[in-house]
Amino acid sequence: MKNREKILEIVTNEELKNGALVDRELWLRASVALQFINLRQELDLTQVKVAAKMGVSFQQVSKFESLVNSPTLMFLMKYAKALGTSIDVILKDIDQEEIKVL
Repeated sequence: MKNREKILEIVTNEELKNGALVDRELWLRASVALQFINLRQELDLTQVKVAAKMGVSFQQVSKFESLVNSPTLMFLMKYAKALGTSIDVILKDIDQEEIKVL
């Protein structure tokens, strides 16, 4: 839960969302991670179970969920598949109006 609280703090931070590019990147990464965490928890899956379905170590899932590592597109696609969905379903729930283009 500690990771989720940290991510919620980032996602709700208006300065990050509207700040410099590096801040907005952090906000977007946190928003994507939060979508995955929420769905994983709704499905009552642990990081270990998701990692096994993905064929990766649970540490990789943990590092993604705690924003230690930036995921590749392949990682996100595998994670979505492990949750029984697709990456476009995960990304569509992120408010496109919130993503500012330079």
